[in-house]
Amino acid sequence: MKFCLISLVRRRISPIVWVMLFEALILLMGNSHIVPDIMESRNLIAAREMVEEGNWLIPTMNGELRLAKPPLPTWISAGQLLLTGNSWAAQRIPAALAGCFMLYWLYLLVLSMTRSRLLACLSVLLLGTCTNFLLLAKTISWDIYCHTFLLGALYHLWLLLSSSVHPLRHTLLAGLFVGMSIMSKGPVSLYALFLPFVIACWMMYRHEAHLHLRWLPAVVLIALISGCLWYGYVAWSCYDESMDTLHLESGNWMNHSIRPWWYYITFFVETGLWAPLCLLSLVFPLWKQRVSHPRHYLFSLLWMVAALVLLSVLPEKKNRYLLPVVIPAAIAMAHVVDYWFHRLKTLPLLQQRLFRGISILILLTHISLFLLCLYALFYLLLSPLPVFLLMGLLLLCLAWDLRAVRRLSVQRLLGSVLLGFASVACFGMPLASHLLSNPHYSSPFPIINERYPRLSVYSPESTSIRIELVYDLGRKVTPVQNNAQLLSCAPCLFICPDDQPCLNLPKQLRERMVSLGHYNGDRQPPRKGHPRPSLCYRLYYLPPAP
Repeated sequence: MKFCLISLVRRRISPIVWVMLFEALILLMGNSHIVPDIMESRNLIAAREMVEEGNWLIPTMNGELRLAKPPLPTWISAGQLLLTGNSWAAQRIPAALAGCFMLYWLYLLVLSMTRSRLLACLSVLLLGTCTNFLLLAKTISWDIYCHTFLLGALYHLWLLLSSSVHPLRHTLLAGLFVGMSIMSKGPVSLYALFLPFVIACWMMYRHEAHLHLRWLPAVVLIALISGCLWYGYVAWSCYDESMDTLHLESGNWMNHSIRPWWYYITFFVETGLWAPLCLLSLVFPLWKQRVSHPRHYLFSLLWMVAALVLLSVLPEKKNRYLLPVVIPAAIAMAHVVDYWFHRLKTLPLLQQRLFRGISILILLTHISLFLLCLYALFYLLLSPLPVFLLMGLLLLCLAWDLRAVRRLSVQRLLGSVLLGFASVACFGMPLASHLLSNPHYSSPFPIINERYPRLSVYSPESTSIRIELVYDLGRKVTPVQNNAQLLSCAPCLFICPDDQPCLNLPKQLRERMVSLGHYNGDRQPPRKGHPRPSLCYRLYYLPPAP
């Protein structure tokens, strides 16, 4: 069966079914092979302590209060932990499902604004294959939750203001989703995604979006109740700690990860393969009279620029914060691709060369992946079956790429991109794990979980324990001040990192301690051939006094 979006539309079969099927494969497959980072370790430690200690309303991380992050994503991860146990692949499923919901709500939002199923489907396809979106949706990131919920709120808010159908339903859902976004990461998404959308709507649709304005106070009230109850409870139960956290977090926005205002000038790189197309879609004079929905195209550009400006104003800048910019960028790119769908073969030579240039870049990417498979097969000596399957699918992608270049086939190009991403997710991630992980990584969790399941872990008070090590140990690490306190905790486990001095233990105590081995907790590939000393440590068992 040929993958042809145009033919599917003509047959009245929504292409979103096929696109969402491929996106589900891309987001859900291969996640166990992604190397975890420090952010994921923090989030899962909070979820683990929720389950083990019942800290459902007041989250903790390594025994200390963690009030900087609202608990909704942690609740989701804790529920997943109860269902599936301690597994990286299983813990990443909720974030992947949140990514699928984001794509679905984007489809509904674009469809409700343009009445074009093809344009909405293209927006989903392009966003679902952007690098920034994939990195957040395939890892345990709280950003994907807050933006997903808020995008659902934007869809229902748009229907509330532009349609007279079911105002009560849209009011309830819009307010509830805004509250869930606040409960995921505070007001971050309100500032980065909601405010730019409102600015763009006011500039382009203020005369149309006037229905049911009387329902807006109800939306605000529902959002405040559902989003701020937890904050009120925390302020009531631990006021001093919550105020300290508030001052610390507000200071981080001004003093942490400081970048110049022009740091996001290369935002288009976050779209990955589509970076040239993203730059091309910014040329408003070229497309304003050509795209099928010029007003909505301008709206997407205004939304993107407003989000970019608002994010650039803040001193703290990180690349993962750019998802609110990538979402409208995908819509703008979809307008260009939609125009190519209908007019490419009749366009001037310059426009055809632009399409061929993008197609050749994607072709070269697939060739590079094919060569990487050959390297893995002959030099890394990996299992041949998944490598052969990946190579076969990449050959099909190359055939579609060549046909896209020769016959100006937009649908073949998009089909090859979807198939390429799905193939890498299903069969290429084990290859990536061999290249991007540390072969010398080791964890004592199986040993201590079997031999010492109930013992606590301690460290010198002067030693700063990396949070990744706390996750690897599977339990809290408590600092001790002196030898006497350590002796009073026996029997226990004792951790000593390589890069920091431990307690000056007396000879009698050292003779009692049993070494459980030296471990390398660095999951990342070693830099310059040497592991990071802060992630290498020795673990000891201190038996009870005779």
